[in-house]
Amino acid sequence: MEKSFFQASREGDVSGLRAFRKGGGDINIKEKGSMRTALHYAASRGKLPAVEWLVSKGADVNAKDALRRTPLHEAAAKGRVKISQILIGKGAEVNVKDFAAHETPLHSAAGQGRNGVVELLLTKGGVVNATDEEQKTPLHRSAQGGHVRATQIVLSKGGNINIKDKAEDAPLHCAAAGDHIEAVKLLLSQGADVFARNKENLSPLDVAGSQSVRKLIRARQKQIDRQVMQHDLLSKDGGVKINKIKLLVCGDEATGKSTLIGSLCRTGIKAVFTREKHKPTEPDARSPTAGVDVGTMTVPNAGEFAIFDFAGQAEYYVTHAMLMHAKLGVYVTVYNITDDAETQTQQLQRWLRMIKAGNGDPSFTPKVVLVGSHADKMDKQKGMSRAAALLRSMREQFRGQLDISTEAFVLDCEVSQSPDMDRLRKHLACLKQEILKDQPQLPKLCSEIVRKVPGWCRNNLGGGAPVLRWPEYVKAVKEIDPLVQEDFLLKSTEYLNDIAELLLIRATSSEPIVVLTPPWLCGDVFGPLLAPENFPIDHIERESDDHVTFREISRVFARTVSPKLLISILREFQICHSFDGTDFIFPSLLRRLPPLREIWKPTKSESVVYFGSQVACKDATDSFSPDFFPRLQTTLLKEHPSTFPVKPAVWKDGMVFTDGKSEGLIAMSQDNMACNIVVRNPSGFREYCYYLLERLQKKLNKVLEESSPGTSVVEKVISSRALKEHRDTFYTYDRKSVQEAARKNGSLSHPDLQWSERVYDLVFSQEGPNKHTFQLVAKQLRAAEWRELGRELGLSDSTLDRLQKEFSGDLRETVYRMLNKWEEETDGPRGEAREKLSDALVAVERRDIADVLICDEG
Repeated sequence: MEKSFFQASREGDVSGLRAFRKGGGDINIKEKGSMRTALHYAASRGKLPAVEWLVSKGADVNAKDALRRTPLHEAAAKGRVKISQILIGKGAEVNVKDFAAHETPLHSAAGQGRNGVVELLLTKGGVVNATDEEQKTPLHRSAQGGHVRATQIVLSKGGNINIKDKAEDAPLHCAAAGDHIEAVKLLLSQGADVFARNKENLSPLDVAGSQSVRKLIRARQKQIDRQVMQHDLLSKDGGVKINKIKLLVCGDEATGKSTLIGSLCRTGIKAVFTREKHKPTEPDARSPTAGVDVGTMTVPNAGEFAIFDFAGQAEYYVTHAMLMHAKLGVYVTVYNITDDAETQTQQLQRWLRMIKAGNGDPSFTPKVVLVGSHADKMDKQKGMSRAAALLRSMREQFRGQLDISTEAFVLDCEVSQSPDMDRLRKHLACLKQEILKDQPQLPKLCSEIVRKVPGWCRNNLGGGAPVLRWPEYVKAVKEIDPLVQEDFLLKSTEYLNDIAELLLIRATSSEPIVVLTPPWLCGDVFGPLLAPENFPIDHIERESDDHVTFREISRVFARTVSPKLLISILREFQICHSFDGTDFIFPSLLRRLPPLREIWKPTKSESVVYFGSQVACKDATDSFSPDFFPRLQTTLLKEHPSTFPVKPAVWKDGMVFTDGKSEGLIAMSQDNMACNIVVRNPSGFREYCYYLLERLQKKLNKVLEESSPGTSVVEKVISSRALKEHRDTFYTYDRKSVQEAARKNGSLSHPDLQWSERVYDLVFSQEGPNKHTFQLVAKQLRAAEWRELGRELGLSDSTLDRLQKEFSGDLRETVYRMLNKWEEETDGPRGEAREKLSDALVAVERRDIADVLICDEG
């Protein structure tokens, strides 16, 4: 009879419940084992009529099951709002805790994203910051599950956004570790501490589960650093309001960008641009922009702008991308209204993707104005109709990512006094006013530096070029303020860089370089350096292998700048690389990759193993910044001969190399929407592939985050079988599918290839035989001990110095890489590594770690 009673409660059979009570049954009877009552089951299953009948007959609303969970716990976990209301109305304890995890009903509801119940419980006295056995609050639980709305509700009711649990994890740690990007966005927007550390000294950035989440957190860290910087600057020196923003005019070549700029300011702009030097002698000849024209202009009724006129030729894209970001600016993207719709769409998408890729701040949306040129070549009504349709399409595609103006502009760029040109001026004035509302004040020192720059240039302070090394710059500024501190000066100079008064080049291996006049670098240098072969100016001529000689660089630039100084600047920008100082590789100017079968030939070894990963753009609005792959290539080229004993073979969109054990290939897809990394080991050593692949992925991720902070990507696994067969296409699996297959039967099928592959053949199950051991040692070794351990293992001081330099500031990573390096160089069976490492730890008096390794092995 009891069995049928509990069955009736689960099914919501009120007549069955009545029959049980009529027969003398106790409605509060508990089920054997689970100790649940009928009310537990009815509340959990959402059987409202059954709940109403049971409570009306005196059912105990605070009955506890074997885990001391009440009916309210069950209703809350399942999101039963009406039932929860009834239970609370009948006296259910809102803050009761269960036995297993000490969870309140609010924990249960928040952890499952039961928004209605969360709101109800908080209005009925639920303790918003109640803690469970792990000292987690409901906010921890909602963040851990990625439940955005529940998190919003808890925060709105007073949830402590930075409260820590027993492991000292904050809610942001929980959301980041779970790869819950929307929850991370919410917590960041509400002031979550991005620098919080848990017991393992890990920040939310350290535990983040994906590149997208890391990118968000890193952007917020930079934003906070900037706010702190601004506060420090203004607290030391009075602020000065700057009434100027950037105007970045971009678009393909010959769309009328420079003509538009001239008409906007009515009197023309040529005089302030470097392009004036390259003006053609024939009056009717077109004078294309070389590189990026940079100058200051005044637009009637809109005021002063720092203008960037981008040339638009593909050869210049690599430098365009480097100068594209502008938080205090407006992007005017120009296209030819007479082109066909497909061409217009492709051109606009390319430039809008480039703008998006350069924006790494999720709280900032770049402002964009679309302008159709050559209006005189088309019927006005037809042109406006085309422009309106294109505008709607771009706004829809880039919704939430770019703030594209709702106004459509179609202009004859040569006519400065037209109503449409006046409308554009007024629109720019409005946008400028909107941007300047939040523009920070600049230190007075900034305005003093700007005032002194022309004199520094006239006095040849840079030794023949408007460029100062950092010590020279500091010396010059100390003539303005003898007491200026270098950290204060550096921050001030960063602000001048932001508004294009000068350029601050951050050196990777030396002190910063200051370019006093941006037009010199952007036009006089970038223009001749990367100009297309048919460009009407004296420019760099490339050799038959597309390389550039030092002699040719000297021929073009010797009169304007020291070639050695110029090369050092270009290297800081990661534009070029040289192995010998006389022959220079500019990756963006090389020929495209030949067919893979010609450069990545099959091996005869039967033991060969292949592994590959692909980093691909997440959707159609994403793209890799044009400077991404050249920067990745120059980064890798620097590793010859330390990592790559043989000079890598380089093409515009690919590289082939070897670390002496495994061979590697990096190749961009033909549409530049994916980067493929492939490694193979002819002898079948999987772990050697892992070491190389991991190194390449880390380099790629770093360059991607620096060059394309606004690009969202997905990581995929390349089919090993297709690689081994040397297919022309990189066939991939979604990484989540691979992980799911690993949890199930260990294999998965490719929809296009009609075959199955083992997960074991696609990825590394342990990613190196001693990875766990090395991580354990890295976690416990102290800063004063790691070099001693390295010497005990037989590593040279030069190797240790290189590791310390490469991973400076990250002790764990330094130790981990040192142990990997030692393992690579160790002779004999790899299984002996743990025993040798234990002996070395004992020798440096860390027997405690050695003992842990022995226990861990057992």
